[in-house]
Amino acid sequence: MAGGEGRRLRPLTCDRPKPLVPICGKPLLTYILEGVAALGVQEAWLTLGYMARAIAAEYETGGGPGLRLRMEVEPEPRGTAGGVAALPLAPEEPILVLSGDALTDFDLSALLAFHRERGSLVTLALARVPDPTPYGAVLTAPDGRVRRFLEKPTRAECFTDLVSAGIYVLEPEVLRQVPRDRPFDFARDLFPALLAAGVPMYGWEAGGYWRDIGDLEAYLQANLDLLEGRLRLRPPGREVAPGLWLDGEVDLEAGVEIRGPAYLGPGCRVLRGARLLEGVVLGAGSLVEPAASLKRTVLGCRCRVGRRAEIRGAVAGDGVRVEAGAAVYHGAALGTGARVAREAEVQPGVRIWPGRWVAPGALATRNLIWSGGGLPFAEDGSLEGRIGVDWTVEELLRYAGAAAAALPAGEVVVGADPGGTAPLIRELLVGGLRLLGRPVADLGSVLPGVTAWAVGHRRAAGGLQILRDGPVVRVLPLGPGGCPFGGGLLRKLEQAWRDQGAALPPGEPGQVTPWPGATGAYLASLRAELLSTPEERRRPALDLTTTPDRLPLLEEWAGALGFRLLRPGRGAGDGEAGGPDTGDGAAGGPDAGGGAAGGPAPVRAGIGALHPGWWLAGPTGEPLPEEVLQSVELLLACRYLPAGEPVPIPAAAPVALEAVCAGWGRRWRRVEPGEAPAEEPLRLLSRLLDHLALSGYGLAELLAGLPPVRLARATVALPWESRPRLLRALAEAFGDGAQPIAGGLRLTAPDGCTLTVLPVPHQPLCRIYAEAADRRRAEEEMGRLRQILGGLGREAQ
Repeated sequence: MAGGEGRRLRPLTCDRPKPLVPICGKPLLTYILEGVAALGVQEAWLTLGYMARAIAAEYETGGGPGLRLRMEVEPEPRGTAGGVAALPLAPEEPILVLSGDALTDFDLSALLAFHRERGSLVTLALARVPDPTPYGAVLTAPDGRVRRFLEKPTRAECFTDLVSAGIYVLEPEVLRQVPRDRPFDFARDLFPALLAAGVPMYGWEAGGYWRDIGDLEAYLQANLDLLEGRLRLRPPGREVAPGLWLDGEVDLEAGVEIRGPAYLGPGCRVLRGARLLEGVVLGAGSLVEPAASLKRTVLGCRCRVGRRAEIRGAVAGDGVRVEAGAAVYHGAALGTGARVAREAEVQPGVRIWPGRWVAPGALATRNLIWSGGGLPFAEDGSLEGRIGVDWTVEELLRYAGAAAAALPAGEVVVGADPGGTAPLIRELLVGGLRLLGRPVADLGSVLPGVTAWAVGHRRAAGGLQILRDGPVVRVLPLGPGGCPFGGGLLRKLEQAWRDQGAALPPGEPGQVTPWPGATGAYLASLRAELLSTPEERRRPALDLTTTPDRLPLLEEWAGALGFRLLRPGRGAGDGEAGGPDTGDGAAGGPDAGGGAAGGPAPVRAGIGALHPGWWLAGPTGEPLPEEVLQSVELLLACRYLPAGEPVPIPAAAPVALEAVCAGWGRRWRRVEPGEAPAEEPLRLLSRLLDHLALSGYGLAELLAGLPPVRLARATVALPWESRPRLLRALAEAFGDGAQPIAGGLRLTAPDGCTLTVLPVPHQPLCRIYAEAADRRRAEEEMGRLRQILGGLGREAQ
């Protein structure tokens, strides 16, 4: 009988039937079928219901040596007895019926012998348990005859510690008493009726090992019992040391601590410094990284446990990832594909459903079933991780499908950083999009920002840009016009991810259009925007930090526009790129006192490796604060955007930035995320260098002319369940001074101090900013707001 759903085993049984949950790498049902085959049985039937196809696929070639399997799928629930009675059987010998949800080493041949000796019509295999309430309690006479049977007694009704083990021997005529017009159970219906009619029933006390895999604790204990030798069965593989079972090829690095027992499936890797303590099961292909620690833990296949991660007394399905520094505690369970991100914690007893995600640093205190922020995306919808550790090929294709489902109809532009795995991921995503029927413009290897520009230039539906920094890769989705994902697009992306991406449509694949000239067209658009002459653009030079793979493309940019680019990683006098050598020497070092030949000091800047942003160093050499960089960006927008076009200001940006636009006589508009394209780093750098060349100023002089922004900032914890209540309470407290922005609130105090509260979309965190006439006042208001948030948080709990 293998038709149950295994509800108490969820989330392990959300995507697999209970009989297929693995015990030390082998399905529970396989142990049962091997025991049946050892009796010399030649044919066995499986009655199936929940996820019948999965069981059929597992046993396509039979259930064991010399055992032929036949399967019957119940069109509707018939009950345990009804399902067996409906089988097309015509046996002359007794029928052995076994439940597919218990691990046992009972001597079934002794059970059959007992049945024959007693001349019984029904014989029940019995086991002793400390708590009979979940089972059928059985009271027997000294000769084994059943005197009383009560299914699932209350504690007050527990008259014995002997229970039915779900293993029966039936004479064929017994099944003829099972009605076919309604569901009918062995324990609830048939056995009580037979007892009432005086039919001889016997109970055989087995005396061996038996454990019903009814809940997560029982499942964990069954794995440990098999490892610890508490039953006659043995784990798969070979015992290479007392209690250490290796199944197939396993990579155990020197310096691994194993305090058995333990089972490691085929292809497992345990790296130096990892610790496997007192009962660990690793499914095939799993990886445990250095300094990770596991104890009394069962993991499925292809799981990954990151550095310093800790798992204690937990179980997990296939493809689970517990990232660096995360912790999972006793009684917790992680479904297939679940992910516990860096430094997150899953508290005891919490269940994470398949595919759900515990955010970085989050504290999971209750079951995560639907979403609760459990998505693997950053705030802009991008996907970041290491290939083979954080993602699988299937997940990347699922992400491409989700992005395609979120975007409107039309072409999708795809570009990638040069070098490493980025071009291969680009090819994979291009192929995935084409399978979904989407036309694709393939830019090849391009600089960050070219993809976003190309989306707008081609009037495409959107794009995907692949950024790389060493082994870490980030896939950034772009909406129409090259805008970052936000608002409706982000919601559609999240929903499509939950719906497993997008289904493959019928018809032809989408066409791919290579565009190797994308970079040249992008540079031409930059050149057309500049106002200075090529000779003027030689001052100041640019000292640019970037990834080595991007250097040839950056040299192409500098050469096309006439900028003087100091080679990354060299001193100011070591050489430069971008234009012919004029013989006047290289630019001076990046100090505020001027460059070579009395010119302005080089501008020090950098382009984000994994994020499509930039940074700019101030006169002290330190990167400018976020609000000052925003002021520079607004100044450049005022100078270079067409006259009459309003300048976009991010909704959450400080109010003081509006003074930049006012100083240029420009109109502005506040925009929510995704409403306007973010300017590409190279366009911003081009505008900055052009503006400095025209003005003759150095960067320090430009910064000195910006309006001051006096800001205090902080990040505080904001639990998922408290978020709506906290925001509502703040809005009510500030009344007309509360304005919704960018998924949060802007609060204006009576004295004009502005407070911005921005919950982080996929993390249990909140960013808060206080802006005032002076920094001391901003710090005071920040402290007051933190107290309010803390008090409201305690009330919400």
